[in-house]
Amino acid sequence: MRCWLPHVITVIALAGCGGHGSGGGAVGLDQLGAQTAAAVCTKWAACCNAQELMDKAFGATSEADCETKFAALIDGLLVPVLQDSVANGRMVYHGDLMGDCLASYSDLTCVEFELAQDVSSGGGPCDDPFEGRVADGAACASDGDCISNYCSGDSIGTNNMINFGVCKVAPTAGTACDDFNCAGGAFCDNAGTCQTLHADGDACTGDDECLHGRCDPATNLCGVTTTCDGM
Repeated sequence: MRCWLPHVITVIALAGCGGHGSGGGAVGLDQLGAQTAAAVCTKWAACCNAQELMDKAFGATSEADCETKFAALIDGLLVPVLQDSVANGRMVYHGDLMGDCLASYSDLTCVEFELAQDVSSGGGPCDDPFEGRVADGAACASDGDCISNYCSGDSIGTNNMINFGVCKVAPTAGTACDDFNCAGGAFCDNAGTCQTLHADGDACTGDDECLHGRCDPATNLCGVTTTCDGM
């Protein structure tokens, strides 16, 4: 599972992708949903138009609705997995780094915030609060469990049951995809091979192929996002 969590909430990947945040208090796992939702939805409400907010925030029609929906999803889907990993020693969670990360969101421009979510290579403003302790070849519940930061074959089943995968090195450009996944900086093509992300101006057929996460449907060229850009 890329970037340690389901695609539907990859916005939290901002917290696991390098760089530095500052100025926040520690965030416990029991607070993760509410505090992440507050930071993210405040930014979305300021940067997105009404339709973009609905698309981003699971049909939310206001900032408050966004916070309610987003927090419920994080607390219901992600937090139990993270708590299990911490309790069983697969991961160390650094709440101070998460707090710094969430505080740093307010300093980003709308475009910077959107690009930090969309860049498939893992660009973002924060130090990683999830310290994996599991070596390659051992069982993992998410990417965050792994020293390699890649868990192959993990999923969340019915009733939030954890289906464990195995830590391994993620496939890089030129090698076979792993269940349609590749390492940061690469995407899985239709032939099942990882390819280097396309730069702005390169031809593309989907957003996941582009460095900046946008394939313009009018030109079929990669470019900087125009979604939630404050316009």
